[in-house]
Amino acid sequence: MSSARPERDLAGTTRDVLVPGADGAVTVTVTINRLVDGAPAEVFVSGVPGDRRALVNALCRTVSTALRHGVPVDRVAHMLRGQSEDAPPVRWPGKPGVVTSIPDALGRLLEATLTQQAAGPVCRCGQPLDHGGPCR
Repeated sequence: MSSARPERDLAGTTRDVLVPGADGAVTVTVTINRLVDGAPAEVFVSGVPGDRRALVNALCRTVSTALRHGVPVDRVAHMLRGQSEDAPPVRWPGKPGVVTSIPDALGRLLEATLTQQAAGPVCRCGQPLDHGGPCR
């Protein structure tokens, strides 16, 4: 089982994502920090409108705790995918399908980390460990 606290140096990926909202689509910023082996360890979502901010922060803390305690990423992502808002979905840029909510977007991005993790361990700068040059 994983340690309750992630390693000190984490590699992270931050991405702006368009998600549905009650007053139209809104852009939120999602950060997924990974351990040296590429496994996601914590997630953050910022830019959430005020009425949903506390709920999304609680979701991020819960997902981060699950990841740090060994819950498989694919299981967490599966539980988040498909959750929907009472608002029209928005297109997922550059990918087939639509984003139905912040949890759905988070699940999709966690799934993408599985592909990145399969590519091998990453340096704290986010590049493969064997990138052969200085860190960015």
